[in-house]
Amino acid sequence: PQRYFGRRHRPEAAGAIRWEQDAERIAAQVRALDFGSYANPIGCAKAAWAGQPLIVGGIRVCEGRSGSAPGTMVAIGDALRVATGGADVELTRIETLDGRVSGVAALVAHFGWRVGDRLDVIDDAHARALDTLNAEVCG
Repeated sequence: PQRYFGRRHRPEAAGAIRWEQDAERIAAQVRALDFGSYANPIGCAKAAWAGQPLIVGGIRVCEGRSGSAPGTMVAIGDALRVATGGADVELTRIETLDGRVSGVAALVAHFGWRVGDRLDVIDDAHARALDTLNAEVCG
């Protein structure tokens, strides 16, 4: 069935990934907000590192679960493997908000990421604040 979302219906937490959620839900969010080479007027899936927003455009759900705290980088290679509230996920396309640094290897070099580092975790209060700000900005 087709679904229509009105102008005021926006992604929760302005598209910020909630790492404590199940991997399948996170992957669905990323896929829903990734329009490929087309401009996305709704928003994009976002992660953050030390307050720096990152755009996430590609994701795979992994078979296993590391058991690490949600948001923890559990492997770094061609993709960035991150623990969630369920199975781990691999972020396959990721870049800085301004697009100047793109790809896992470039981000590792830029930020100095190591296995065990943790992406920013969005709690409920922060998610509500992002919803409010997003509504104000998008009017």
